[in-house]
This record gives sequence, C-alpha cells and structure tokens, in this order.
Amino acid sequence: MSSTKNLRSTIEQIQREVERDPSSGLKHRDRLRKWVVHDDSRVRYGALDVMIKMSASYPLQLREQTPGIVSRLDDESEAVRGGALAVVYNLARWYPQEFGHTTELLHELLRESDLEKERGMAAGAVSRIAVLRPDLVTPREAIRESLVDFLERPDAEAVLDSCDVDSALVETAIDVLDGGDMASRPLEADLAPTPRTTGLSKPAQIGLRSIVWGAAIPLLFYIAILNALRFAYRFQHLSPMGRGKVMLHELRKLKFFGNRARRALYLRASMWPTATQIFPFLPGRAPVSEDIRQQTPPLPDDWGIRASVVRQRDGYYCRNCGVGGGPNGDAELHVDHQTPRSVGGSDDPENLRTLCRECHEARHARVFDA
Repeated sequence: MSSTKNLRSTIEQIQREVERDPSSGLKHRDRLRKWVVHDDSRVRYGALDVMIKMSASYPLQLREQTPGIVSRLDDESEAVRGGALAVVYNLARWYPQEFGHTTELLHELLRESDLEKERGMAAGAVSRIAVLRPDLVTPREAIRESLVDFLERPDAEAVLDSCDVDSALVETAIDVLDGGDMASRPLEADLAPTPRTTGLSKPAQIGLRSIVWGAAIPLLFYIAILNALRFAYRFQHLSPMGRGKVMLHELRKLKFFGNRARRALYLRASMWPTATQIFPFLPGRAPVSEDIRQQTPPLPDDWGIRASVVRQRDGYYCRNCGVGGGPNGDAELHVDHQTPRSVGGSDDPENLRTLCRECHEARHARVFDA
C-alpha cells in the first residue's frame, strides 16, 4: 500500500512539472507506459493526465504509448476513460490510423455512456479519425447517424464546449462519412479523385464537363492569344535566346497532360477555365495559390518527422494520382500544404497531404527545379 501511495505522490509531482513545462514529461515516457496499465486507478489517471498535458506539444513523441492509451478506453474508472478519450482526441489528428480499430468502442461510448462529457469526448475522437481517415471508420453509417443524433440534441453545443471539442469538427465528420472514402476528406477537395459524397452521377459529370469544354474552345483560343501577348510583354527585356529558354521551360508543363488526374489538377491550379470553376456544384475546386510576394517562414525543426507521419497516414500513396512510394513503389513522395504557408497555412496535419513530385508540381502549376 505504501509503495502505491509513494507512486501516487511521484506522479502528482510529475503532473505539476509537466503543467509548467510539457517537455519535462519526455524523460518519463518509459515509466508512463507502465503506469498507464497499473492496478491503481489513480496511478493510471495520473499517467494519462501527464500525456494530456504533453500531447499538444509533443504528439509525435507519444506515438509509442498508443497501445496502453487504447487499452484504457474501456477502463472501469470513469476518470481513466475520460483521460484516455482526451489523449486519443489530441493524438488522432496526427496518426488516426493508430486508432482506426477503436471506432466501434468509441461509437458504443457515444451511444450508451451515462456521462455527457464522455459522450462528447467520444464524438470528438471519432470525428477526428473520420475527418482524416474515413475509410477506417466502422460501422460507418451507424456512426454517422449517431453523430447526427448527437448534434440534434439541444445541449450538444454546451456538451462539446465543455470538452473543448469544436462542433464544426463533428459537422465535417458527418459530411466526410457520407462518402466514407479518402477522396471525401476536406484535404482532397481540390484534388482530382471524385469523392463518393458527390450528388451527381458519373454520366452527369461527364456531360457537364463536355458542355463546358465545348463552350470554352473560343475562350481558350482567346486566352492563348492573351498569354502570348503577355509573354511577349513580360519578357521583352530578354534576348530572343532568353525568351526561347523561358518558352521551353513553360512547354515542360505539357508533361502534366499525360496523366488524367495530374492534368485536372494542373488546369485547376492554372488560369485555364475548368468545369469545376464554372459549375460550383461539381466536386473539386481550384487549389489555393501561393503568394510569391510574401516571405515564407522556415519549416519547423521536426518537419522531417511530421512529413513521415503524413506519408504513413496516407498509406504512402499520392492522394491525387494514386502512385505509390516508399514501401509501395518508386514514386518520389512530397508532403504538400493544402493552404500554402505563404498565405498563412499551418504545418498541422489537417493542412498536409501526400502528393507525388509530378502532382505536387501540377498543384502549383509549375515545374520544380531539379
């Protein structure tokens, strides 16, 4: 008994240290792994509370703790279950695939828990997983219906606020689960794959695009003339040889037309008119452009780890054309910011997706230097 009491005191001291400085918890990671499955519920909760305080600043360093965290989701102690839900909610935005197998249990807590806050945390955790890996959520339709039912409650906003869960996250998860595939993610709204969430059938989409391209031929001819005049004016200070080099560089963009998905992404990112720009109800939108006038801030020190985590989350596949890299192929995989950093885009996982080099170039409508 005295050893358990001493252990409680030790954890309480660590909790106070981590409250002041989250990095102080890093040296206790091996001990946390043991404490989170300890026989004493106060010890288990203390370990999870330390992880909650660390998870906002050091989520990548806590990945090795996920088995122990997940094992506490059905703990007999209400406090321990709540702590586990909070950690899952914070970590699922970084590596949702580690928690994909928990969605049935989260759904059970969402539907049947007697604690309102526990239901709110379960809604937040399963929504985090759904927004980034909807393909892992099961039972998909049942979870979607449960989230809809939860939001329709008059006290839903208050419950979510008490859990620090944004109701917009739950609303987004409901929309994503309507399709349930990776292309339904908000992260892929400007990419070429068509999500199952679209209300238009494939024949209708093809018909509308045919109408657009047929009507756009005169417009494309006009734009081509404007581009030629603009090119001549913009580079008039160059010699004929210099203008020829620039022209050859621009012609390199023709490589994007060899792949349907890459072509669609390039056209959306360029000034050429596309069906999605004319018919807003079609799936897809133009990628957010960079602001070359702004100085882009340096990447975070742990960018390499973040990029690796995003590639793993996306299965080492280009989310636009589907080519594989890493263990799944030879493609050079990049991590792209959906909203560029030059216009305020963050380095958070909700803004990062995996693209092959060629699709990354098409997304920015330019060819990268070797």
